Amino acid sequence: CSWGLNWPVTKFILSELPPFTARAAGAGLGLAFALLLGWWRGERLRPPRDQLWPLAVFASLNYGGFSVFTTIALVWLRASEAVVITYTLPIWAALLAWPMLGERPTLGRGAGMVLAFAGVALLVGADQTRAGLSEWPGIGSALLGALLFALGTVIAKRRPLRMPPVAGVAWQIGLGSIPLLVLALFERPDWGRVTPLAWYGLV
Repeated sequence: CSWGLNWPVTKFILSELPPFTARAAGAGLGLAFALLLGWWRGERLRPPRDQLWPLAVFASLNYGGFSVFTTIALVWLRASEAVVITYTLPIWAALLAWPMLGERPTLGRGAGMVLAFAGVALLVGADQTRAGLSEWPGIGSALLGALLFALGTVIAKRRPLRMPPVAGVAWQIGLGSIPLLVLALFERPDWGRVTPLAWYGLV
């Protein structure tokens, strides 16, 4: 519920801030919260040296690439469309788990995936009044973000991150935000026109 609510909130924030600036600002606040929570829980925040490489992989797939492409999707699509397409990620995870984890799809799971794809197609294509071609960059970005997240999920199942949970999240936010920060450097936000409601949305 909280993740679903995040999509219309982010879409609203994009009306007042450039896309990658908005995402980077939200990531910075999230990183600060995660670090404070990890410290309060007494977790060791410094990652073990042998976890640096898997941490970088998970940060790139589960946060960095996912955040970049879903942000692009929100620019091109309505929040309801972007979130429905992106939530095809369980389908991609099930498909990737077959060759990578040996989890053969059952008949029931296969039927569920077919129904899920059909549902996404119906939900996204329900409004016939919009120009379809103009949505393809957003649709492609949402699908790519879902695929990256699904790949990260399957890799994490195969080789779990050996870190305290909140500390692991904090590092994934921090490392995964680097592409957002780089892209935000090319934007020119007008912080003076950001309303209190948008600030509340970021928090």
